Parts: sequence; C-alpha cells; structure tokens
Amino acid sequence: TLAAYDHRLATARITLTEQIFVERGHVANIVLIFLICYAFVAISYRSNSSGLILVFSLAVATIGSLAYMALRETGLTIQTLPVQSVGVGIGVDYSLYVTDRIKQEYTWCGDLDEAIRRAIRTTGMAVSFTATTLIAGIVVWSFSNLRFQAEMAQLLSILMGMNMLGAVFLVPACVSIVRPKFFSASPTASSE
Repeated sequence: TLAAYDHRLATARITLTEQIFVERGHVANIVLIFLICYAFVAISYRSNSSGLILVFSLAVATIGSLAYMALRETGLTIQTLPVQSVGVGIGVDYSLYVTDRIKQEYTWCGDLDEAIRRAIRTTGMAVSFTATTLIAGIVVWSFSNLRFQAEMAQLLSILMGMNMLGAVFLVPACVSIVRPKFFSASPTASSE
C-alpha cells in the first residue's frame, strides 16, 4: 500500500542521513583526537616532531583498522566510533611509553641508536606483553553469538595490535630517522 511505501521511504531517508552523519562524525572525531594527541605530546616534549611521530603511528594503525573494517564490510556506525577512539587512546599510551623510555635511555647513554635498542628491549617488551594480554582477553568476545559484540571485539583487537606494532617498531624507526631535537636537548647523565 501507499502508506507502507511512504514508511519505507522515510526509513531509507533516515538511514541515509544517519550514515552521512556517522561518516562525517567519524572523520571529525578521529581528526580531533589526532590534534589533541599531537598538541599534548608536542607540548609535553616541547617538540613538534615528537607530536608528528606519535600521530603518524596512530594514523597508520587507524587506517589499518579502517581497511580491516572495509574487508569485513563492517561499515562505519555509531558503535564503531567509540571503539576507534578507545583504540587510539590505548595506542598513544603505548607510543608514549616507548618514546619516554627512549628519552630516558638517551640521557643515560648519550647515543640515540643505543637508547632505541635499550628501550625496545625493555619497554618494548613490556608494551608487547601488555598488549598481547589485553588482546587475548578481548579476542574471547569474538566468539560471542552476538554479532555486534564479536565485530567490536575483532575491531578493538586489530586496533590494539596495530597500535602495539606501531609503538614498538614504527615510533623507534621514526625517532631514529627524524632524530627529534628534544633528545639532543636532554642532558647526558654522568656514569653511575
């Protein structure tokens, strides 16, 4: 009937409007999170390059998770927005741990490449262990009969894993290549 047709048309318009809103909101949300992370890191380390390195790592992980979502045909929804935000929040923590450890090791040894190696052996291992433990707990949700819970568990696991890899491999590589000034400004500690 005509009333049923009008109802379906109205529902389709609402769904389309919601999808457009979600896509715009997702981009705005991620960009805002990246800007906030950049600002806090750049201010904390007094270095624009440190902020860019960490945001680059977060962006690579986020793009990877979006690619995963596209492969799985999950789609951007209101439910995926907070999962992406949580993933970025955890990722910036991992990257900060590694960056701060590199800075600390540099003050002790004075050689940036050696500081990076030491940081990966210590904090890199701790970040890997922590991320693996958290992912193992979340992966269990992937076997849920509830489709939403299973998909969000998979997405969060992918995000956390990619952010861990970014923190342990990408951040130290970028620090080694870019050699941000805040490392050279660190005073070298005397031998103890």
